[in-house]
Amino acid sequence: MPNNDPFARLYQGMLPFHNHFRAEHAQIVRGIPNSQTSPKVSLLRLMQQALQLCGHLEMHHTIEEAHIFPLLAKKVPSFAMDSEHIKEHALMHAQLEALQQYSSKVLRDLQSSPGRKAESDGAGQVIKGEDEDDDDVKRKPWPTSLYDEEQFDTLIKGVAATLFPHLQAEEASLRPENLKKHGMTLGDIQRIPM
Repeated sequence: MPNNDPFARLYQGMLPFHNHFRAEHAQIVRGIPNSQTSPKVSLLRLMQQALQLCGHLEMHHTIEEAHIFPLLAKKVPSFAMDSEHIKEHALMHAQLEALQQYSSKVLRDLQSSPGRKAESDGAGQVIKGEDEDDDDVKRKPWPTSLYDEEQFDTLIKGVAATLFPHLQAEEASLRPENLKKHGMTLGDIQRIPM
């Protein structure tokens, strides 16, 4: 049910973006189990999803820091340049950079000679004698030097450890009662691009 309070505009405007990041992350997490033996196309898609999440979050933070937080920071200290929200962005950026570097490397390697060699050796393909229609079909794993499911899972969990608490804290800071408490006016709210 939408909140008719005009002070809820920022909170309601930010929530769809935040929920999209949660959904993107959840989709990646669902793709991790058994990804060590996934077909090449599935592994490529998983790496592309990780890179997409990184790109979306980087763009979102850039917009927040350039156009939204400076206006909010005039009255709400939690959005100031030395605030926890900005520090959380920096911490998250380190996690995203590690995920981006790893996903980019796996993507490159899968599409070049290491990936072609692993694929010609049977990686990601059904092991002979297995029934492809069986739900528990066994596939040959990708070499961990090319893709390591545990390492990727650790990187995704690292992003979650910084992302989810940050989203909750930012949402709490944007709630109407918090904005009112800090003296935001309707005019202040309307000047913030959303």
